[in-house]
Amino acid sequence: MAWTEQPEAWDALFSGLSAETRCRFEQYLLTKPQAGPGKPTLQSRAFALYDPFADRRLFPAGVRYCLSIFAGCTHGCWYCYTRNCITGVDCPRPKAGPLAQAQRDVAALRALDLPPVPLHISNSTDPF
Repeated sequence: MAWTEQPEAWDALFSGLSAETRCRFEQYLLTKPQAGPGKPTLQSRAFALYDPFADRRLFPAGVRYCLSIFAGCTHGCWYCYTRNCITGVDCPRPKAGPLAQAQRDVAALRALDLPPVPLHISNSTDPF
């Protein structure tokens, strides 16, 4: 489900932030529709939005990023949701150009003067 279908979750994500700061986060996180009345979507970033739809009563920390530089995992956990999301999950491999992508994202974050937020590393494919 797209974030645009859950405006209350998006509002809760940014609660406590000024309208200006929220606008800058949205500039970093969202794409602009190419044409017509389309809705913005989350951009593909090295520093991606972590868990945008978590219940903020249980996960009140606000905006967080996730950096995943690998795709796949050799652990083979039976409960792992990525087994249904990633082709070749049992053959871990580095993503293409993570350092360059991260450097571009850091430059974008600095240009937008966004405040620091927590960064989670390899949530989906590394149990450690």
